Amino acid sequence: MLFVEEAEQLIAASNSSHFAFGHSFLLASGVRLTDKELFRSADTFRSGVSFSERLLTTDDYSLRLAAQSTLHFYWKRYSASRPSSFGETTLFGFQPYIPKCDGLGNWEPVQCYKSTGHCWCVDEKGQYITGSLQSRAPRLPQCKTPCQLSRANALISGWKHSESKLSDTPVAPFTPACLETGEYALQQNSGAGTWCVNPITGKIIQQLDSHSNTSVACPGFCTSSQTGARVQEVGLGYIPVCREDNRFTPVQCEQGQESCFCVFKDGAEAPGTRVSITGGRKPACDRE
Repeated sequence: MLFVEEAEQLIAASNSSHFAFGHSFLLASGVRLTDKELFRSADTFRSGVSFSERLLTTDDYSLRLAAQSTLHFYWKRYSASRPSSFGETTLFGFQPYIPKCDGLGNWEPVQCYKSTGHCWCVDEKGQYITGSLQSRAPRLPQCKTPCQLSRANALISGWKHSESKLSDTPVAPFTPACLETGEYALQQNSGAGTWCVNPITGKIIQQLDSHSNTSVACPGFCTSSQTGARVQEVGLGYIPVCREDNRFTPVQCEQGQESCFCVFKDGAEAPGTRVSITGGRKPACDRE
């Protein structure tokens, strides 16, 4: 949402001054947009995959922001000068790109920009995955989950490692185990040890004693999160209450019991559900 707010501020400032503020920054950064890119006709607007891919490929936040506000400024001006071909709907149809996030605030693998009809894949950091951009396709791109991406990258690194003839080549990275749903397997094993991880992010929740004579296993995501929260290894912000089947109870409360809130199945707080319980009131959470 920060990106959206900053883009809207730049667009509003540009409109009031009749000059695209972001354009000068792009020029100073060596990015020169052609007239075809700035004043796109309806046909090029629908088929601008290569141009959009250039913008998505950069990991410079300021460049993306400048490009977003600049293009919005010029596209709106151009559509206003040609109402017969664009119409009022198109005139006000260009909106800042709003990232899609899950309940934990992580990037969704598939991102779309409704104003252009483009969809693409991103990694866990929100970085564009080269070659995944689609324009007005009948189906969304089939994007890999963070676990699937990590596993694929680890396997590729492992192949490169096995093909290398250098004796000092570092050990190949850890290859995570993924479920059929694409989530991380709760228990991860390697030669270095055994861990319980967050199935969504893959972050370590609890390390198990792999040297024990008895078999070890992760107790479950909720219980593992509960243990991690008590020793301040898990940043849920509260100590979760678990059901007998090891799922999070729909209603969770802060340690001080001053407020309660609803949570998703992964324990993440559902936005807008937190209420003060000073009057004995708790949120109505109907998740099953």
